[in-house]
Amino acid sequence: YFKIIINNEHNDPLLVTGSSYYAGQTDTTATIYHQNPATRVTQLDSNKISYVQVNQAARYPFTKVSMKVSGPPFYNRVAELRLVTTGSTAASGQLLARYNIASNSPLWFEVPRTSASAFNLLIYNEDNPPLRLLEVTTHQEKVLIIAYLEKGNNYRLVFGDSLTGFANYDLDAFKDSIQIVQPISYKNIYAVANAATGKGRGNQQNWIWPAILVAGLAMGFLVYRLSRELPGKTR
Repeated sequence: YFKIIINNEHNDPLLVTGSSYYAGQTDTTATIYHQNPATRVTQLDSNKISYVQVNQAARYPFTKVSMKVSGPPFYNRVAELRLVTTGSTAASGQLLARYNIASNSPLWFEVPRTSASAFNLLIYNEDNPPLRLLEVTTHQEKVLIIAYLEKGNNYRLVFGDSLTGFANYDLDAFKDSIQIVQPISYKNIYAVANAATGKGRGNQQNWIWPAILVAGLAMGFLVYRLSRELPGKTR
């Protein structure tokens, strides 16, 4: 048995009408992924190792990698995913994940979130014939953003900044009680680097240098007037 003590302080006591306990709880929420555009795969088999270079069309973020494999009916190989870095070889890139490729398990694995445009897969064949990777696909986890938006106002969503941390809003504590969630439309998506050429902030930056020039001329004029008024100066 167990005993629960409720400290009411100066409040009216609660009426406990029942109690229970959970023997176990399983999270049945499945992660939803979006498939990125097709990749380009290049494979080289050498010295019991298959070196597979995977190139994405752009720096698409991904947290899951799936593949199609051609090989013998039964296989179980150790594989590594290494990022392509400056000056690195196929075997010396940054290790992101290590996993098994087996004929009796799904041919996909999860990796820490990254947005690399290219990475290498190293498959250790040992004394077995090499596997042939027919296709490698990257996937990114679907992310939902819930926010309270007022009608008639315009909002901007800025994303992709690796130095920005996660925000902490009060609305997160009420996500279980939000019953009406409506998707919104969006437009005018552009890279942050090109934001200065648009309206608003870009036009403000165009006035910086003229303002500095005017301030410099005004300062020079004041210095000239003061220097003319110092004792010993002829007018």
